[in-house]
Amino acid sequence: SGVVSALRTTAAGPVLQFDAPVNPGNSGGPVVNAQGQVVGVVNAKLNNAEGISLGIPVAVVCETLGIC
Repeated sequence: SGVVSALRTTAAGPVLQFDAPVNPGNSGGPVVNAQGQVVGVVNAKLNNAEGISLGIPVAVVCETLGIC
């Protein structure tokens, strides 16, 4: 479990910043809120910083894939 701490804008688009651990193999997994709703997709962990992980907001995933 973790906390979404920011919605950031990067050159590649918006990203969620959260503090849940990300390990090799769980990129692509869901980021869910307390109500069990998917709010993002795990994308990366910053290697130089402890406890900072990034995900793609679900609205971006839906728009890109046209599935929501």
